[in-house]
Amino acid sequence: MHSRAQPKGNSVGYIAATFDDMTLVLDQDEAEAVKDTEDLGSEGFTDASNRLVVVEHDGESVPVFRLSRTFQPEDGASRAFVLIAKAGNERLGLMCDNVRTIRTNQVRLEQLPACMQTAATHAISIAHLQDAIGFHCPADVLMQMTYTQQTDRHGDR
Repeated sequence: MHSRAQPKGNSVGYIAATFDDMTLVLDQDEAEAVKDTEDLGSEGFTDASNRLVVVEHDGESVPVFRLSRTFQPEDGASRAFVLIAKAGNERLGLMCDNVRTIRTNQVRLEQLPACMQTAATHAISIAHLQDAIGFHCPADVLMQMTYTQQTDRHGDR
């Protein structure tokens, strides 16, 4: 496995989360929960446009983001699922169209080609799945990219 985004420890598998026709692959131990948006009821808080923005999880409010394939925040109806990812003590909700578990031996990670890397490139890799290609991304990088886009779009958080 030649990847800048190495799985942590002996990961038992991965979570493949698909949104905006893009698949993001996280180590399974970084995915804390998957919630069906139809079942959230009082666990989810919406904004004035009735868009899900916060989910209650383990006694705390977790921000939820609806992202495009370029990690830009986008407006629109809630997607089918919310994946709660964790990096250290921080949590992030990501609206997804599909979420599934995949065994470690069913994913092959490959380093991004040199033409796609710069000094500022995040530690992500190409993830070859049996039926798709996605990107393997550690939860802390996912959070960093998401919060950077929020700050760029709305100024200071």
